[in-house]
Formats: sequence, C-alpha cells, structure tokens
Amino acid sequence: MTTVAGPNHSLQWAPPKNATFERDLDDFERFYHFISKTGQGCPNRLNWRSTVCARITTALDDLPGRLRNAWKNARLEFPIIAAYVENDRFVYKAADEKDLELWMQETFNVLDTERTARRESYYTGPETRRMLLHFLPHTQEVFVQGPHTHIDGIGLAVLLRFILQSVAGAEESSCVLGEEVKNLLPPLAVTSGVPTPTPAQKKAFNTAMQGFVSNFAAVHVHSENKGAPARTTKIQWLIYDEADTKAIAARSKELGFSVTACLQAALSRTARIHGQVDSSCHATMAIYDGRGYVDGKFYPHDRLVGPHVFAMPAVYPISESFQETALAAKEVLASFKEDDLVRTASGLWVDAMNEMLSTPPPPGAPVAADLQLSSIGVLDKFFPPLYKGEDGQTQIEVDDLWMSLDILYPNVAVDAWTFRGKLNIELMYNEAYHRDSSITLITSLIHEQLTQGLGLDLKYDARKPGEEDFVSRS
Repeated sequence: MTTVAGPNHSLQWAPPKNATFERDLDDFERFYHFISKTGQGCPNRLNWRSTVCARITTALDDLPGRLRNAWKNARLEFPIIAAYVENDRFVYKAADEKDLELWMQETFNVLDTERTARRESYYTGPETRRMLLHFLPHTQEVFVQGPHTHIDGIGLAVLLRFILQSVAGAEESSCVLGEEVKNLLPPLAVTSGVPTPTPAQKKAFNTAMQGFVSNFAAVHVHSENKGAPARTTKIQWLIYDEADTKAIAARSKELGFSVTACLQAALSRTARIHGQVDSSCHATMAIYDGRGYVDGKFYPHDRLVGPHVFAMPAVYPISESFQETALAAKEVLASFKEDDLVRTASGLWVDAMNEMLSTPPPPGAPVAADLQLSSIGVLDKFFPPLYKGEDGQTQIEVDDLWMSLDILYPNVAVDAWTFRGKLNIELMYNEAYHRDSSITLITSLIHEQLTQGLGLDLKYDARKPGEEDFVSRS
C-alpha cells in the first residue's frame, strides 16, 4: 500500500534526469497496471485499454490538420498522455521538436475505413504504452484510447472536450514546448490526500473483504471456452430516450434509491438469471468517482484526466423483489462511505485484489464471469455537446458519445451514462467467451428488470455496432 508522507514523497514527479521525469504509481494505478497484464493468452495486448469516442457534425475544413494541432495542444496541457509506465514507474520525457514529431507519428492516426468506430476501435494498432488519437473521416468520428493507468471514463471525456474545443478554435495551450512538465499532476492518492487507515478502518475493510471472497463468482453470467485465449472485444448497448430516462430517474427517486442502485439491482438479478445460479449474494466491485474527494482550488477538476476512481469489495443481496434489491444496493454503496472508508481503504483493496487475482482458483471453481457495473453519471457535466469558435458561433456538434474497455477475459463490463438526456447501458465482452446472442439475451434481461421492477412501460432499444443513429441517417 502506498504511503503519502510530505511534499517530496515518491508519488511526486522527481526532478529531471536528462529531461526525463519519473514517479511511482499510486495504489489504483498499480491495480490498473496489474489488470492490464491479465488478459488471457494476450501478452501483447492491454486488458482494460480505455476508449472514448465522439461522432461530430461540423463544416470546418481540414479536420485531420486541426486534430493534429489539437493533439499537440493536448500534450502540452495534459502531458500524462505522452507518458508511459516502465519498471512500475511513470516516465515522461520533456518534449523537443524531434520528440514531438516522433510522438505524433506513433499516436495520431487517420483511419481510412467506412466502418464505425465501435466496429473499428478494437482493431487499431499497434499496441502502445501511451495514449492514441484516431480520426475516421468517413464517419466523422474522433476517438481517444489509452491504458487505464493513464485515464478513466470521465478523464477521457475531459481530454476529448479539450481536443474538440481546440479544433473549434476556442482552446489553445498556454505552454510552449519544453515547459509542459509544469502540467504533470500527481495521482489520486495525492490529489485526494489519502490517509493511512486506522485500526477500525482496517477491521471494517477486512470484514467486507472476507464477505467478498466467500461469495466471489457465486453469481455470474454464463460463459464459454474456459481458459481459451481472448479474441476480439465486442459491444452491445441499450439506449433510452429522454422521456424514458427521466421516467427511470423519477421512479427511482420516488422509490427511495438512486439510478446507480437501480442499475445495480437490474444487473445483479440479471446475472443470477443468466448464469442459472440460486445464490442470493452478488460479489462485485463497488466503484466510486474519486473527484469528489479532490479540492478543486488546488487541483481544478477540468485538469484531472488521470484515473480518479476508488473501489470497494461489495456484496449485494438479491431478493425476490427488485425494489428490495435496489434498496439493499443503496445501503451497500452508502456503507463504504461511512468513516471515510472508500478513500482510506483504497490501498487495502488494491493489495487484496492483486493477491487474490494472482492466485489460481481451486479446481471446480466457477468461472469468474462477472457482470460489472461502472455508473458514470451525466456526462454533459464534463463533455458539452456543442463547441463554439472564437466568434461565439457553434462549430462542432456531438451527435453520439460512447466509451468502452478492451475486455480480455470472461467478465462482461457494463458502463452506464447519460448524454444529451439519453441513458446508455453498454455491455463490453470478448467473443472468445460470449456469443453475441448470449449478450443480446443479457440486454433483454436488464431491460425486463428495469421495466418490471420500476413498473414502467419502457421502450426496448438494443443496438450493435453499425446500428448507430447517424448510420441510419446517412
């Protein structure tokens, strides 16, 4: 577990040696770095490589040139995008003109394809330890990718917002080449001031972790090909229009729980049905946005692109009542916030999970094919749909926004967010372990849980890549 002690500890960027800055990884960066190497049979791919993509409408000319300039500006403002992890440390080399050009050749790509980004994003390469920017001129999509050590979902949105503002002409870097190192920020352990846990906090965490371990994989979705090498990550998603999204939020509030607790109940009950198990406890990660623990006066939130996430070992009770399951999820999520456990015990969680996932499961143990929720919230707070130029006129409109992870093991990751008033529930899975038809069944079960559990007449709108609204309009 990382110890934060004073301004010069190892999580601060060390003075340069030959224009190279380094620092240690904090707890969650260590976790993401560990997870990146756990893809089954894929030593040259990064598990949980993260993507955010915007489909834009604009009359601006020379978009590749504008994006190239915006990517340069982004490096100066957010130099972490050009850093890499080596020997369990972050490394950043201050840019000169030669390095900048080499970096641009490595990380900026114009993809001549008519496939949409949801179809294309997992085929892009080669693998790199740094962030990438891609532009698809045929579909007018811009997407950023990178290791989860560098970025999280909201951070990706913050970064892409800056890029589109720069393309529109309303954002330029205030730095000159070589001075961007002043924008290297410390990690979440520093920005949120993670303290050393007290004996009482350690005891509370250990109790929660014991319950998590004893129920691990008891509730899971059906999967195939145990132990086979991972192949291609795929995506399917549900989308609810503005009226249905408002109805889900209003009914959840009326019944006494949040939309996140509502979604967790739907996923826990769906996993039990799909996996054909009768366990009444779903052990999974409870994920929390760490930005709420960061003082914006010292670290402005529009500068936080790195991973600012905490997690705890949650065990969600599943009852025969959807509403009771959602209320129980609400209580579980709230319980970890008591006594500042979410922030203080984050390092304990990382150490415990890294050890647990490094230990082979006992013979006959169920495949850990979790249905894992990350509830991101309202993305419009971080990523506006309209971008104006210097003249105040709208230059770019974002028609579609999505994010995902490259999943290289049997888990099914679920990201949920609202953008432009529409709730998106996206499922990411690897084709080696899940048939498309099986994931389609999961989307229908989630929808059924929401519809019946909330008592709402919700429209079922499930999509696969190639079924985006902008494709049908073109």
